Parts: sequence; structure tokens; C-alpha cells
Amino acid sequence: MLTKLLNNKMLTSLRATSRAAARRHASRHASTFAVAFDIDGVLYRGSDDIAPAKAVIETLRKKNIPVLFLTNGGGLTEALKVKHLGKRLGVNGLKPEQMFQSHTPMKQLDEYKDKLVLAVGKDQAKHILET
Repeated sequence: MLTKLLNNKMLTSLRATSRAAARRHASRHASTFAVAFDIDGVLYRGSDDIAPAKAVIETLRKKNIPVLFLTNGGGLTEALKVKHLGKRLGVNGLKPEQMFQSHTPMKQLDEYKDKLVLAVGKDQAKHILET
């Protein structure tokens, strides 16, 4: 029951996060849709970049089509992750609100901010949860 409740809350949170990102981009973009890329295996595979990734992203941006990035990874804030992605691909001007990581929907669960929550992670997990 708790798992189902949390899954429903996370799904609702993810939808709210996606809608908020879409609203932020709506004023800057004429497109009625966006393109969301999984990162690993689509934009790069391990240490190898997938050649057309940069050109595709730049073409979409020139056409004012919002671009989002998805990863089940974590360990970095959205700002750091999108900065690393932009540097790796040679794409400037990427924004943190374009990055959705496994922990991103959790930021919308305000009702748990003052509660005791067991969070399992590594590296910068505490910092990420506090931001």
C-alpha cells in the first residue's frame, strides 16, 4: 500500500514537474511539443559520444523545439549534470530545468520536507536532497 501511495505521489510529482518545465519553455518556444532524450545510450554510450547527437539537439533548438534530457542516474544536481552534458557534447546554453534525473520528481514532494525520510544514495546525495 505504501509503495502504491509513493508511486502515485511520484507520478503526480513528475507530471507537475514536467508541466512546470513546459510552462517555463512555452514563452520562449513556439512548438506545441518537446523532445526528451535519454542520455546514456542515446546521446552517448559509456565514454563514446553518439555522433549526430549535437547536430540533432542544435537543429531542434534552432526550430524552437524544447529539448529535455532524462537519466535514471543521480549523484549530481541538475545544474551540474546539464553543465557536464553540455560540455561533453559541445552544446552551450543548456539549463538545469531541462534535466530530469531519478531524484528530480522528489523535489515536488513538499509534504515530506520536515519529516524523517530514509534516503539511500552515495557521493553528494545529502546535498542533492537539500537543494
